Amino acid sequence: MVKNRYNLPEPIKVKYEGGVTKTGKLIASLLPAIFCDTSFLIDYWHSILYIPGLERSPNSHGDKIAILFNHYVKADTRAKKLYKIRERLEMLDTQCKLVFSPACRLEMEEATTQLRFKKLTMDVDEALNAHKKSNKEVGEVLRKIRKDFIQHKRGRRILSINQAFSELYWHFFDVTPPFSDDAFFGLHEVDVKNFSLTKRDLKRLMEFSNLQIGFADIFHLLTAYKLGCQYFFTFDNDFLRIEEEALKYYKIKIVSNPDTMLSLL
Repeated sequence: MVKNRYNLPEPIKVKYEGGVTKTGKLIASLLPAIFCDTSFLIDYWHSILYIPGLERSPNSHGDKIAILFNHYVKADTRAKKLYKIRERLEMLDTQCKLVFSPACRLEMEEATTQLRFKKLTMDVDEALNAHKKSNKEVGEVLRKIRKDFIQHKRGRRILSINQAFSELYWHFFDVTPPFSDDAFFGLHEVDVKNFSLTKRDLKRLMEFSNLQIGFADIFHLLTAYKLGCQYFFTFDNDFLRIEEEALKYYKIKIVSNPDTMLSLL
């Protein structure tokens, strides 16, 4: 049996690149590197909206209040400053690489899904109800939508799903764009390998928990240390409470000022 009747070349398999060595450190081509947490990623994502000459319009072109409000929203945002970082990365005018972990990606997926849920809720219901929904309630509604969609799919009734229902499903379950597109140009998603958390680590980490630092934030800091990063880009004010400890225990400098971030590149 001829496997390739047209004698075409075999497709080239794309080699998986995790960006780290077997020990979990960043590969040489990604060093030196700066770790970026989820709060930085969200604003960096938004920074693409500040391309010079790009005009953003409100949903209602005839709404004078919306047009005026849009002016104030544009005037006060970190994302506008982060566009300068994006420009440096696009011009390859940097000495450091910016990296993030899959854990950041999961957090961002959760955050963007919540935002879309609340926005859609405000469109169809009272605004107050949108803010009353807890994260668990949001998840339960989305679970029902997902369950109905899967049941139709298993029953081979895909064609019976109207366009609106299909769009509703993908509205929530296809939120974050591919991290290789222009929105995240210049950032590198890297694996977390050989990560350990032992009882011996608790002496230091308990301090962070006492200062009300959540486990996700602690995990990001430990990931940055494991990867070999010396700087940590974040807009999460919680990290400012432990900037001295992060430097003392892990030799990591917390950076939350966009101008300082730009100078470190």
